[in-house]
Amino acid sequence: MAAAGLAVTPLNSSSIPPGLQSAEANERLPALPDVEFVAHVRPDLSEENALLTRSVIGWITANRPQGS
Repeated sequence: MAAAGLAVTPLNSSSIPPGLQSAEANERLPALPDVEFVAHVRPDLSEENALLTRSVIGWITANRPQGS
């Protein structure tokens, strides 16, 4: 656990919990590689959850950086 010692993980800045801090660009950490997100969707979702899932995947697809 990060709060117990030292950990480095990529997080969206809004996901950093209180008590932890983000590394700044001038801290000379290596650049992060490109990432790939995979959605595993259960086939037995309720209609409401399936709609939400399709909406989230659609938003991610529409808002990914160009060239991806």
